[in-house]
Amino acid sequence: MPDPASTGSCRLPVVKPLVLSILGAPVAIDFDETVTEEARLLVRSQWEHLATEAPAEGGLTVTMDMQRAIDSGPFAKGRTPDEVARNVAGALTGMAVVVPSDGLGAGAARPDDRHVAITAGAVAATGGAHAGKAVLLLGARPHEEARALAGGFDYLGAEVAALDVDDRAVRGLPAPLRTEPGYFAALAAPAALGLAPEAGSREAFAVVRLVPDAEGEAGWAPATVPEIAAAAAPLVPLATTAERPLSTVAELLGGFPVLATVRYTKDEELPGLLAQVLQDGAVPRPDTTAVESRPVEGGAIPQLGDVRRSAMIDAISDGQTLAVIDDQYRAQVVQGVGLAIWESAGSWVGIDDLTARVVELVGEPDGDARALVAAAVDALVAQEVLVRV
Repeated sequence: MPDPASTGSCRLPVVKPLVLSILGAPVAIDFDETVTEEARLLVRSQWEHLATEAPAEGGLTVTMDMQRAIDSGPFAKGRTPDEVARNVAGALTGMAVVVPSDGLGAGAARPDDRHVAITAGAVAATGGAHAGKAVLLLGARPHEEARALAGGFDYLGAEVAALDVDDRAVRGLPAPLRTEPGYFAALAAPAALGLAPEAGSREAFAVVRLVPDAEGEAGWAPATVPEIAAAAAPLVPLATTAERPLSTVAELLGGFPVLATVRYTKDEELPGLLAQVLQDGAVPRPDTTAVESRPVEGGAIPQLGDVRRSAMIDAISDGQTLAVIDDQYRAQVVQGVGLAIWESAGSWVGIDDLTARVVELVGEPDGDARALVAAAVDALVAQEVLVRV
């Protein structure tokens, strides 16, 4: 008698279950009967580099029935194979953002967990003195930037990585990448785009903020801990549960030997610039500490034009750079005379008194001190770092 699974136009061929290692946790991809063979094969081809024989600890339900109600657990729906593949990638990335110590899907990460997720890219150097070491990429164009680094760097991931707090190691999610700009662009397996996917842990070495600047000049510069913490805090889910999010992120990332900002005018510049950062980017850094983040309540009634610092949930400084973050998790960086203004504007103060306090802290500047302080105050009010009556 013929095998019923091999006959009839409505049945799909029996295929091996697809279990993927997502940041080290085995996750089963559960296609229901509505998913076409074309869609299954497309998803499999894009993720087969992460296939594992380990028993699944969690699952992702995939369906092409847009009306199907899924009561629990993560899922992905799509009308076409490309839409299914895109939504599977989005769902797996979303699952990876929550990385508790006891496996995916078990609950939100806690401060004492072994791994902390960050929505950032990651690569690893393939040559030179720092071969094999991981670089976290705080980028604006993660898929394009990852593709641009093909050849010179192993691909750890474009959108999510996990930091091992104990071992100072980085593990990425080398997911499929968009083949061209735009959310709805088709995805392709990393190898099809010339990237070498790597799902294992690598020694944490650098955090690099990538800034596209088509009208500027390409180059790089060392970054301060407050600058990196301000850029990274909105990208770390754990930070949203921390009493002092900037301090938490500074502790996580401040120990990386290299912190840098790279500005590039075209994608082709990125491999060379990143190689320079790895070679020369380790420089001494001043200590970063938490500073007062809220205004002093009470005191004299403010007068028209008086200013004081805004109420922030955290603030850190290394004496050269101040980073602050508000209750909407919007982070700002303040440098120069702004640090003295922040320190001097704990309570309501007019421009004349504020100028006197700033001069006392930093000395007489070149030029009109009051005009310089007033201009800096205007900028800080515009940034909502200060409030004005």
